Amino acid sequence: MKRTVEKVFGIAGILCNLIAIGLGGLFLVGFNGIKNDPNFANDFANIQNEMKDPGTENVTPEDLQSLLDAVSPFMGTFGWILVICFIISTIIGIAAMILGSKPEKAQLTGILLIVAGIFAGIITITSILFYIAAIMFFVRKPSEEMKE
Repeated sequence: MKRTVEKVFGIAGILCNLIAIGLGGLFLVGFNGIKNDPNFANDFANIQNEMKDPGTENVTPEDLQSLLDAVSPFMGTFGWILVICFIISTIIGIAAMILGSKPEKAQLTGILLIVAGIFAGIITITSILFYIAAIMFFVRKPSEEMKE
């Protein structure tokens, strides 16, 4: 039985994972660069103070730098954990797509896609695509050939 629809959903989930990995890595590297740039806090504070509403308090570079210092440990750790989870989800999704071509492995493929969806996040677009493909692997049974 051809499982074209399941493969399309699985490959779309893998592509979404790859996009998330790329954007997440780019964000983390960019955030690290911003945090280590001594001129960023001054430039950003100047721009904010030029654009602020009248009667509001000025933003100081020291305030901004203390905010970056407070947020950066959380952002770095949590961000890399998310990227690693997406990488694991991608690997499991690829393994599931390879197994999905064998009709006797449909149940295992569905289980792997559910696990990949959990690693991709419970309610992300990627996980929803993996869940749909998994349900289709569980529900659709191979049609029996008509004997003549």
